[in-house]
Amino acid sequence: MGRLGARGDRDDMLNLTGYCYRERYGDDYLKVLDNNFRDVAAVLAEVKKPVEFTICVGISTSHGKIREAREVEDYLNIAKRRGVNGAAFFTWETLQPYLPEVKKAGYFEKFTSGLPPRP
Repeated sequence: MGRLGARGDRDDMLNLTGYCYRERYGDDYLKVLDNNFRDVAAVLAEVKKPVEFTICVGISTSHGKIREAREVEDYLNIAKRRGVNGAAFFTWETLQPYLPEVKKAGYFEKFTSGLPPRP
């Protein structure tokens, strides 16, 4: 986890780092992600001003990769449950093979439905 207060008394940055993939955490990778996001959400609840909380999912990285489209929904469900305001995926090229199933299952629409307003 990063640090708060990067600019003196302004609590405007919280950087959660750490890739949660099977390759690193085994079958508990989603539990680790959920715990990390729970911790970030707890810190953000203590901040006195709104802070944008976004998940960025690396489809294929040097740390691991998503193996099936359903994992996109798993990541998004955890993020949404923990109060994120948005999501980003990288790279588009590595996401493309999963897009037909992601679109058909409506994973993005389910995620964006009822998101909290942007701070």
